Amino acid sequence: MSLPILLAIDDETKEHIGSSHNVTLVRPQGDIIALLISQEIYKHNKEERIGGTTCPGLPYVEEHIIPSRTWLIDSDLQVFQPIKYNDRLDHHYSLSP
Repeated sequence: MSLPILLAIDDETKEHIGSSHNVTLVRPQGDIIALLISQEIYKHNKEERIGGTTCPGLPYVEEHIIPSRTWLIDSDLQVFQPIKYNDRLDHHYSLSP
């Protein structure tokens, strides 16, 4: 079973991407780490993630779902540099896409 890798983006990023077919993922230091190939952008259906409720006051809804970004990118991923978390688990347990 394949597992989709999604990237949540805001309206400004969606406009910046425009109709581009590929998106480059860059570290804050400027290193290119991956390329999203033939990406598709979807509306982030937040209600689907929270069981159909938008009830304010629920901790998970307020802290994680409502503030999440509006759009999701789904794409094939070409990784140029391994993603490392520097938590001493990278070598044995972290898998790369």
